[in-house]
Amino acid sequence: MGRSFNHVLYSLSKSFTSTAVGFAVAEGKLRVEDRVVSFFPKDRPENVSDHLAALCVKDLLTMAVGNTKEPTRSMVEQQNWVKTFLAWPIENPPGTGFLYNSAATYMLSAIVRR
Repeated sequence: MGRSFNHVLYSLSKSFTSTAVGFAVAEGKLRVEDRVVSFFPKDRPENVSDHLAALCVKDLLTMAVGNTKEPTRSMVEQQNWVKTFLAWPIENPPGTGFLYNSAATYMLSAIVRR
């Protein structure tokens, strides 16, 4: 007792976060087709790109955001991770390609908190 242990979780947080999204969907609190920007009106960039406007919860769940580079490293250097994620370029249409994206998982957690 009293000892602290560090645990390497790897992608375990992704499983818990996607489960929380599933509960929110089952409870009718959100839909996987909901647009991500609809949850964060105050954090949107001034000019919302077509790809950002099209980004849905399901794209975050499947890590098919449309980024060509994963934004997590840039996010951790900022205070407002949501705003940083939404400002990050989405070069490809959401849903068209997989890119391992821890930032997408963070955004799912922020949506569930909303």
